[in-house]
Amino acid sequence: LVLREILESQSEEFQTLMRRSAVYRLPVLKEGIRLICEELPHWKSYVDQAVRLSLMERDSSSEIFVQYWVTPLLREDIFRKQGAEERKRCHQAAISYYEGVLSQSSGYEPIMSFELIEHALKAKMHKVAIEEAGARLLPYLRNSLAYKEALSYGEYILSQVPEPRKDDKLARFLFELGWIYADTGDAGQAIKYYQQALSIDKEVYGERHPSVARDLNNLGSAWEDLGEAKKAIEYYKQALSIDKEVYGEKHPHVATTLNNLGGAWKALGK
Repeated sequence: LVLREILESQSEEFQTLMRRSAVYRLPVLKEGIRLICEELPHWKSYVDQAVRLSLMERDSSSEIFVQYWVTPLLREDIFRKQGAEERKRCHQAAISYYEGVLSQSSGYEPIMSFELIEHALKAKMHKVAIEEAGARLLPYLRNSLAYKEALSYGEYILSQVPEPRKDDKLARFLFELGWIYADTGDAGQAIKYYQQALSIDKEVYGERHPSVARDLNNLGSAWEDLGEAKKAIEYYKQALSIDKEVYGEKHPHVATTLNNLGGAWKALGK
């Protein structure tokens, strides 16, 4: 209550900065605040003033980077006071901030991907969320063996995007989700997502493309996991034909598919 009274006693421009800055759930550099408040002439001094008034917190533990965030006691409440369009603009600015952080970071920081995706979903920029999850976050979680978190978050994203655009980004996302299901032993769900990825990749790239071969190969593996070696062989053969056409006879992808074919034939006792 005291903090709210302090906030409401400040100028409207200062309160605008606070409401907009509340879009960030995590501490951000001043660049993050600039992206949403650049047209406010005194935004820099307002940030310092907010820290003095305990309306913002300042983390200067790093000698290089100083970060700021609206105190959690106020953040959600004051952000909601903005109109829908204003909130959307703030989320869009936050997307730009996290895209910049991820592109400039020397190492991948998954928490930044989580934040980027959340802001993209809130801003209804579904393509951004799908692309970030499929290209970086889901592969990272899969490689880290964080399967439960990967599946939960992947399905959550799909639930927030009722009609995703059918493009290569969605195909990559669905393929990754299928791969994670395959790694957890749920071949049925893996097939479901691989099949969706295959359908989109064929539509985007045509029948003879490396992404199509990749989908076919993984479909073969999933069917083999279900004990359907004959069906697996059909998918492997299709993948092999494309890989030979794209890469030539002597290529690691061709060798991998041949190895998969050999395993399937062995399962049939041949």
